[in-house]
Amino acid sequence: MSKQRRTMYKSDTGIVDKTLTTSVFKNLSISTEKIKQLQRQDITLTKIIDYLENDTLPESQKEARRVLLKSSDYALIDKVLFHSRVAKAKRNKMMDHYQIVIPEALINTVLKVVHDSPLGGHCGISNTLDRAKEHFSFPEWEKIIPDYVQSCHLCQIRKVSNKKTKQEIVSFPTPAEPFQVWQMDLCGPYPVSVNGNTYVFTAVDMFTKLLFAYPLRNKDAITVCEAIYSMFTTYAVCQTLISDRGSEFTNNVQPNYVNCLK
Repeated sequence: MSKQRRTMYKSDTGIVDKTLTTSVFKNLSISTEKIKQLQRQDITLTKIIDYLENDTLPESQKEARRVLLKSSDYALIDKVLFHSRVAKAKRNKMMDHYQIVIPEALINTVLKVVHDSPLGGHCGISNTLDRAKEHFSFPEWEKIIPDYVQSCHLCQIRKVSNKKTKQEIVSFPTPAEPFQVWQMDLCGPYPVSVNGNTYVFTAVDMFTKLLFAYPLRNKDAITVCEAIYSMFTTYAVCQTLISDRGSEFTNNVQPNYVNCLK
C-alpha cells in the first residue's frame, strides 16, 4: 500500500474538525492538538503513526510484521490517527466508518462520556459498546467496557433483578357452614363523614357471601380489631380470617384483639 493511500485524507482538515465537534467529542473537553500529542506518547500507537508518516518500522521483525498487518486498518487524517471499522474492500472516502483512536491515557475519560455522562445515560453494556464503537477505537474494549459498566456503582444500586420470585401458594379451608371463614379488607380513605369516619372495614362470609361493613376513624390495628370484635359479636367467632398483608392486619392484631375481648 502506497504512502499516499495510507494518508489519503491528510489534508481533509474540515472533515477532522467536523468529526471532533460532535456532541460526543465536545463532552471529552480535549483539543485536537492534545489528542495528537497523547496518541504519539502512546507506546503502541506511536509505532503505527511512525509507519504511516515516515515508513518507519520497529526493529523487531515480529513487531514490524504486526504493524504492517494492522496499518491497513488505520489512516492519518490531519495528523490524527483514525481506525476503520469497515472491511477494506467496502470502504469509501466518507468518514462515517472511521473512529478516532483513543490512547490509553484517555480511555477512562472516554468511558465516562459514553457511560456516565448525560449523553451516555448509564446504559447497559450493549448500548455503551455501540456508542463507543460509533466514535472511538481502543484496545480490548470488548473487555474494558463490560468491566466498567458492571463496576459502576450507580448502575448497581439501580439494577432491577430479572429473577422472578415465586409467590407462595396458600390454600384456605372450604367452609362447611356459615361464619366459619371470613375474607376481610379495608376500603378508603374517603371524605370524612359527619361521625369522623374515613375508612370502611368490610368482610365477606365465604359460605353465605354475606357482606359485613363497619365504619372506621382510621386504619390503626386496634381500630380494625374493634371492627372484627363487632363482627364476631353480631354473628359468631369464626375459625379462619383471610386478609391481605396490609399493616393494619399484621401489626399486633392478635394482642390488640385480645384487649378488645377483655
